[in-house]
Parts: sequence; C-alpha cells; structure tokens
Amino acid sequence: TDDVFLKIEQGDLETLKQNDQLLEEMSKGNCFKGFIEGDLQFNPTYKYLPGMDGYDRRPEKKIRAPAWCDRVLCNSKLPEDRYFNNQLFYQCANLLSSDHKPVSALYHCELRVMQGKL
Repeated sequence: TDDVFLKIEQGDLETLKQNDQLLEEMSKGNCFKGFIEGDLQFNPTYKYLPGMDGYDRRPEKKIRAPAWCDRVLCNSKLPEDRYFNNQLFYQCANLLSSDHKPVSALYHCELRVMQGKL
C-alpha cells in the first residue's frame, strides 16, 4: 500500500498500470474478452476521503491501496487500432461526494442504419 501511495506521489502511473489486476487478467484472456479500455492517464479512482480530494489514509480505518475501481470498457467490431483512434477522451471527474472518483469516456462512433429494423 505504501508503494502505491509513493508511485502516485511520484506520478508513476506506468508502474501502477503494469500491476493493475484488471489489465493483467484482461491480457491473459481471463475476463472481458473482446473488450478494450483507453489509456489510464489519471490517478487511481478509489479510496478517497468523501468531501476531500485526498486518499483515505486515516489510521483508525482500514487503509486500502488506491486502485482504478471505476473504469470504462468497450467492445467493438472495429480493429483495435482504429477504435482507439476514435476515443476523444478518457478522464476522471474531480467530484468530492464519494470515496470513488467517477470516470467518463467519449468516442466518435460510426453507425449503420438498417431500414425497417428497430
């Protein structure tokens, strides 16, 4: 847990991404097959002090290692390189009402309209 806090303070998201459980399991094909995620360029989204912009490190509480618990995963029939080029942003909102920071992503999507189908 202390190492994770240190990496965040140093801005070393690459090391955190290399050890992210979801990314590891997805790369092994153990979960979310066919889904992709944009590049995590924001700090882990959990566990914050509600009402504040700092991680919860209160000694009287169970101290949890910050993690990306809030994610946007997508599935598309487009080739992966083309799909990622259509991502306009993937970001974390700076809201203070919860111990999580919500994330959002925006993609430019190509749609095909089929006549007579709902």
